[in-house]
Amino acid sequence: MHGVIGQESISASIVGLNKRFSDLEIEQVDIEHDLALLTSNELKKNNRGLKVSRLQPSKQDKVSTIGYPLGILEQLTSTQLNLRTPPLKKLSTLLLKRDYKKMGDRKSPDINKEVLSIEGVLLPGHSGSPIFNANDQVIGIGNGGLKKGSVGISWAIPYGKINWASSISKKEELKHLKNLQSLNSFSDVQDSDGELLEWQEPRAGKMMTWNEANEYVEKMNRESLQGFSDWRLPAIGELQELAQVIKSVPGSYSGADKLYWSSEDFGPYSVEAKVVNLGNAQMEWYDTDKQVVTRPKKRRFSIRLVRSLI
Repeated sequence: MHGVIGQESISASIVGLNKRFSDLEIEQVDIEHDLALLTSNELKKNNRGLKVSRLQPSKQDKVSTIGYPLGILEQLTSTQLNLRTPPLKKLSTLLLKRDYKKMGDRKSPDINKEVLSIEGVLLPGHSGSPIFNANDQVIGIGNGGLKKGSVGISWAIPYGKINWASSISKKEELKHLKNLQSLNSFSDVQDSDGELLEWQEPRAGKMMTWNEANEYVEKMNRESLQGFSDWRLPAIGELQELAQVIKSVPGSYSGADKLYWSSEDFGPYSVEAKVVNLGNAQMEWYDTDKQVVTRPKKRRFSIRLVRSLI
């Protein structure tokens, strides 16, 4: 559900077969398991369905998934997955502290529900993909993944635990969830050139000098922030486009009232670099009409890291 909630329109394409299903609607939901069932009249006529298994999964079962990883227009099968021991665990036991809080606020998925614990990382875009057992039966639906050190941990919703309800009956809950997602997200943003960027989750903390910000980048890459080690300070244009996204949801992101360091300075011996106003920052009077300003590197401003998605 986290991939479709709040979208103005939803369509699905079968790459290579030139088949497209447009005007999909959310027909049923399981909010506690972060699931949405999409449908349309055309899809109902063409959908043959998949074999499912409601049996309790066994430990060390080999599993696989088929889907379209984010940014790759090709259907890919991932077989580098195994069920962990025990296969069913409370989601809260798998999460890092920062993820624990974010999902706890959303309550979708409910971190106290049991999920399939999978060894191996589900890629962005695999949320909602079927999880198959060795007999090609669906035993779950992919939901999320993270990296703890060098160990990949993912989770899926057990098929036998899904509890569908009409989306109409959950209208108010879905509205609340949509608002939450708008307020706290802005993680994956497409820039004007069509490149997908992943932004660091909104962070609270002390501001940094420009040199401290670059040291922070190195530290976060060593620690594999959000499971990746290719983070960087954003370019001016990337921050400006993030500001436009934030602006489209008024009052949305509390960090928008700050100035953010960009990666751009004036050479290795320069004492100044450029910062960007994400929307509501109070600048000195002579900067009121500017979004990008130059400041001494020894001054302290906010940072938010970014990485390019394939």
